[in-house]
Amino acid sequence: MIFDGNRKFKTEELSPLVSLGIGAPLNDKALRDGANALREFYRGKGYLDAEVAPELEPGENNTVKVLFRIRENLKYRTNDVTFSGNTVFTSWKLRHSLATRYSYLSWVPYLDMGLFDREALNIDKVRLRDMYWNLGYLDFKIEKVTVTPDESDPEYVNIHFDLYEGEPYVINSIKVEGAKSFADAELLELVGSTPGQVFDYRRELGDKNHLLSLLHSEGYADASCQVKRVPDFKKHEVGLIYDLSEGRQYRINQVMIVGNEFTKDKVIRRELVIFPDDPADANLLDVSKSRLLGMDMFESVDVSMVNANQFNQKDVVVKVK
Repeated sequence: MIFDGNRKFKTEELSPLVSLGIGAPLNDKALRDGANALREFYRGKGYLDAEVAPELEPGENNTVKVLFRIRENLKYRTNDVTFSGNTVFTSWKLRHSLATRYSYLSWVPYLDMGLFDREALNIDKVRLRDMYWNLGYLDFKIEKVTVTPDESDPEYVNIHFDLYEGEPYVINSIKVEGAKSFADAELLELVGSTPGQVFDYRRELGDKNHLLSLLHSEGYADASCQVKRVPDFKKHEVGLIYDLSEGRQYRINQVMIVGNEFTKDKVIRRELVIFPDDPADANLLDVSKSRLLGMDMFESVDVSMVNANQFNQKDVVVKVK
């Protein structure tokens, strides 16, 4: 009798569960009972997704080998997260900034706490990058991520990040380009970053939002902003170019409300801050949504703009539930 695929539990633990003896006659009922006993054993340990499939392999002299193929479908849990190459941040600081966390309750089989999640690992890579970019380390990269099973328990994994930090970059120039309705110098006043500062990714995002907010307030609902970085790798300096695309200028055609089964339209409309013939200002959509949510009357609120039938106009759609 052979067990294949059992990593969490040893063969010595599983064998007594199967009432099949070497040299004893084999029947289908005993085989099914053995497989069911193994399934119940795994379920009792909290492994509800474990699979057990019995197989027979012909042997010599009218004998067979009984093989139980087991897929434990373990829920891997994070045992430890370590780092190498880091000098700017301590390993403790990096570890506690990640989505992947060790949970002190991860040993409880029915709780999904401390589970290893590859999607969370991808989020962690972005979080680490942002931490270093916020301090100007634009050359930062993750050389390698290693996930290895823990030697003492195959259900646990250890995660190791091998980091390259590089050096911080200083801003050497800033430009704003692409806008047709505003002078570049006027827009440049909205940019908080200045030459001579250490690059800060948070400040770059804030500058981008300030520029877009101005364009949106004038009805450029489809405006976009791409930030181009021009690095000098030898001097560890970087130039920033905020490249704007205004798009078409819109005004509001009508405001439509849907989903209000119990609340009158006028009650909802008096909380809105955007009206027909206003510039199509995306900033006011968020304000209107916040005011409606603040009424504590709706389970969910969505305020969006869609193209109207008329040229250069947008409709506002307010969906409540």
